[in-house]
Amino acid sequence: MKQFTLFVLASFTTISSYAIAPITGPTTVCAGDTIILYDATPGGTWSSSATATASVGTDGFVVGVAAGVATISYTSGSSTAILSVTVNPLPMLSSTLTPPAICDSSIFRYTPAGSIPGISFTWSRAYISGILNLAAMGVGSVNEALINSTANPISVVYIYTLSSASCMNTENVSVVVNPTPVLSSALILPHICDSIATITYTPTSFTPGTTFAWDRPAITGITPTTGFASAGTGVFTETLTDAVHHPVTIDYFYRLGIGGCVNLYTQMVQVTIDTCSTLYTPIIKSTSDIIVSPNPTNDQITITGVHEYDAIDIFNTLGKKVCSKQQLSGNIANINLSNQPNGIYYVVVNSGGTVQTRKIVKQ
Repeated sequence: MKQFTLFVLASFTTISSYAIAPITGPTTVCAGDTIILYDATPGGTWSSSATATASVGTDGFVVGVAAGVATISYTSGSSTAILSVTVNPLPMLSSTLTPPAICDSSIFRYTPAGSIPGISFTWSRAYISGILNLAAMGVGSVNEALINSTANPISVVYIYTLSSASCMNTENVSVVVNPTPVLSSALILPHICDSIATITYTPTSFTPGTTFAWDRPAITGITPTTGFASAGTGVFTETLTDAVHHPVTIDYFYRLGIGGCVNLYTQMVQVTIDTCSTLYTPIIKSTSDIIVSPNPTNDQITITGVHEYDAIDIFNTLGKKVCSKQQLSGNIANINLSNQPNGIYYVVVNSGGTVQTRKIVKQ
């Protein structure tokens, strides 16, 4: 009898079933910001239900695009984990970022307005060369006078920090501070020896775009004589008759402006006419730059770069002369302003017809 051994080959399939791990990470993001989500299950893929609201990369980095809600999914095999992510709007300024230019030493007022309710506002302003104000910071609105000590417009930048819910944003508000223009042309014209004198004056300023308005009050012995004899803008040319036949000084008053800002300090241009037999020639000295320090000051100022017999005048913003001094020797002058109120003053140094003007602040 034969014996047989029967081998039965059996095939088994193991079906493994598991639940995908949940997504972990933040559930809110600010528009424009990024968060990262995690899932412990390896080998899965990420997707977003609303890419216009929030997008997600292969590494789980979620970028907030616009305010709204997006469902972020992580799929591994046939299993999917989901997480709802809310995109909060970024707080922004709805008020202008470029307010109108202001005049030198005038008050800049700015009230911030936000793109969404509930925004808190803080601001900071760094020190800027040419602006005499120290660095400053504050909350909410800006309300401060800005002092431009140069001959050119200067942009002053306020950095606003906006906070709303869990979102924060910074925006810059920039305002131009126009200078106070002053005459750079001579304030004392050459002596004219003639009873009928033709006077021509071309005003100039260190500040580009300056406008010039002038007038000449009536003077006894000079025709015409009633009221304000002449007025105009820019260059003037006049033929004046001296009926008194002795030296007469003619005063022309100039008021300068730029960008809608008018200098309250009126500058005077003078010329003397006479029936003299010899021509008078003013002494023009070689002048270096005048330096006034300290600026701002509490009481005394020191003026360097002056010369012997220079005339030094101090004017307030109303054009009133508050102090006058003639330099008798040396190139340094000291002037005490302790008896003057705090404010802006103009130091005018006349060196034989060459005039330099400096603005200072007493505080």
